[in-house]
Amino acid sequence: MSWIATRKPGAAFSARADSRLLAFADGGEGRCWTLTARVISRSGALPSDALARDIYRDYEGVFRAYWKITDVDLKLIPYGDLPGTTLKGLRIPDAFRRSQLSFAYWTPGPAFETYVRAHRPAPTPTPPGGLGPGSPTVPLHGVDFSGARETGGRNRKIWIASWYPDRNFVELTSGGDDPGFDRRQFAAMVIGGGGTWVVDFPFGPPAAVAEAAGWTTWRDYTDWCASDPDPTALRNELRERCRLAGLRWAQRREIDRSIGTTWFPFFEQLYRQTITGGRDVLGPLIQAGRDTVRVLPFHRHAPATTELSVVVEGFPEATLKEHGLEAIGYKKRGAGGERKRHLIIESLRTRGIPIRDRDAAAAVHNAAGDAVDALVLLSAARTANHRTAAEWSDGVGDHARMEGWFFD
Repeated sequence: MSWIATRKPGAAFSARADSRLLAFADGGEGRCWTLTARVISRSGALPSDALARDIYRDYEGVFRAYWKITDVDLKLIPYGDLPGTTLKGLRIPDAFRRSQLSFAYWTPGPAFETYVRAHRPAPTPTPPGGLGPGSPTVPLHGVDFSGARETGGRNRKIWIASWYPDRNFVELTSGGDDPGFDRRQFAAMVIGGGGTWVVDFPFGPPAAVAEAAGWTTWRDYTDWCASDPDPTALRNELRERCRLAGLRWAQRREIDRSIGTTWFPFFEQLYRQTITGGRDVLGPLIQAGRDTVRVLPFHRHAPATTELSVVVEGFPEATLKEHGLEAIGYKKRGAGGERKRHLIIESLRTRGIPIRDRDAAAAVHNAAGDAVDALVLLSAARTANHRTAAEWSDGVGDHARMEGWFFD
């Protein structure tokens, strides 16, 4: 289930069991993006649904109708393939070419139903026992983390994509859901959840920065992250230490250099995530027993189980590049950003990640790209789950025991 809003009120609409919505936008080169869906209801006011309010709350004065939809599908097709006719009998492609068509009722007829059946994604087959094809043997989790301000025990910027062995679909949740969760509650979820977790914040500092700060062990670093509740104060203190040591501030880790990112753990747009992650997540994970949690490569490798959580750092851009996908342009508002998020989701589906339509729609509508990042990191978790102890011991960089490392 999802929502779509229109500037036109559509007051004459009356939902029926077979009501359908077709929305389309210019896709260039004689093609258009089409969104087809079954319409559940229409509202003239912003719905109370949390997802709808998150998407449209800043546009209440712009949109006049909100459409509750399901069975959503998005495709790029030639204009000539637009199905159906207007009430006056014009084919939709012809009506579009003749006028600034923005809103219309039409009689779908057999052509539209044939189109819907042809473009509807095939259901994921479920063999006896309830397991989908390629289902994991342990829980897998991709986590888009956030150092954003938390209120009421919630962090709406943290998204988790989970795939459990007994389910043939992925579950997509956010810290802003009801009841929601914050960073420390997330750490408790990891401790008690089992499986492989891939989380996207830097797990360690650059080795040169650690030396300037006087940290000789990784635990020294995580203790520092918890030494002051203000990440900005800690960042400023660390920057001054580096200055006094004659060290250039913009130090990258070996893994950052190897994947070619220009960011570093204490970069202006990342330091809160780095420091709060060390304080609120890594700190509690370190205190948990090694029979419960292992953070790689800082702890000895062991295969994840339903009781043992193996936690690995991830970076969505690296995974997207590994999949041959463009890693820019999908974190923005507008049709262009939505198209790129849709293409990423469809690519993950072709790789066997069973994303439900409602979660795909939620991820497409999440302009910040947080939900898409969680799904991308879930794909990384599936790969990381198969990496061996030898790969971790032999393949990590020289400074990994302080800096951290990841492959996927």
